[in-house]
Amino acid sequence: MRAPVGHPATGRRSARHALPIALLTVLILISIGATVLWRAGHRTPQPAFVARAPEPPVPKPAPMREFARFDVFSAPILEPRPIQTPLRLSPPFDVVDATTFQSGDTRIVLTDISGLSRNAVCLDEAGLRFACGLMGRASLANFLRSNTITCVPRFEIGVSKATRSTCYLAGTDLSEFQIRAGFAMPTDRTSARYREAVAIAESERSGAWNGRWAIAPQ
Repeated sequence: MRAPVGHPATGRRSARHALPIALLTVLILISIGATVLWRAGHRTPQPAFVARAPEPPVPKPAPMREFARFDVFSAPILEPRPIQTPLRLSPPFDVVDATTFQSGDTRIVLTDISGLSRNAVCLDEAGLRFACGLMGRASLANFLRSNTITCVPRFEIGVSKATRSTCYLAGTDLSEFQIRAGFAMPTDRTSARYREAVAIAESERSGAWNGRWAIAPQ
């Protein structure tokens, strides 16, 4: 027959079961504590905290320089100036060839043209020879005569000290004059005035153009 609830025998049985449970609980707690202590004793040491040096301040960009504005419409207009001071040359002139002459110690070679040498010989349309070089020299000498001329020096030529110059007589360019006379050819291909002078000399058969600028070999 079962003992009724609340019987003293039931209480004794419960007490007997409670004691082992309590002991088991104590052992578990002791084991957990021992494990915690062991881990604490074998923990890997953490490196000490090292403070980082502060980052250097980023330099501020220098302010941009302000440049003055240049107004092309307000800029002064500069007149072209010769490389050297113009020369005033007076007679007598010693004419060397179609493009070269001398006044005192100053020797001038006309610029922007290539002329016939003093000894050049040309062939006319019939194939006959004529002294076009001496004719070119005479052309320049007759034009200069006893006149005063103005020359604008460009540069000197080697050790001869001859000066390449643009020369004018009463407003006439001596280089252009010799081209139109048929005794020189322009080296300045950009000059429309010189190209026109060549066309006139060729159409009029002037100077060496009498034989289509056929120069006999020397």
